[in-house]
Amino acid sequence: MFGIGFGELLLVLVLALLVFGPEKLPKIASDLGKAYFDLRKTMEDVKKDIKEDFKDVDDIKNVQNELNKVISKPVDYIISQETDEEESKDEKETVNSDNKGDEDNGRESQ
Repeated sequence: MFGIGFGELLLVLVLALLVFGPEKLPKIASDLGKAYFDLRKTMEDVKKDIKEDFKDVDDIKNVQNELNKVISKPVDYIISQETDEEESKDEKETVNSDNKGDEDNGRESQ
């Protein structure tokens, strides 16, 4: 308990008895006990509130992840469409340049 031994605890009690006297000591002990239990109750309430708040944060993170998944699907689709369009443009340019090269070769041979 609190890292003190029996001898140390007995010394503290004797000193308290000498300082406060036998009339006030029971009242002080009672008040300290009530304060201790009130403090413990308050700490438990704070822990409970913190856990609830973190649960809310976890719920928000889960919703955010779900939204990111939903949003990323159309974005991925749009990106793939843009990539397909760029590839088809590149293919058309390649075909056009090949055809132009064929026409130039045909003129040279005439």
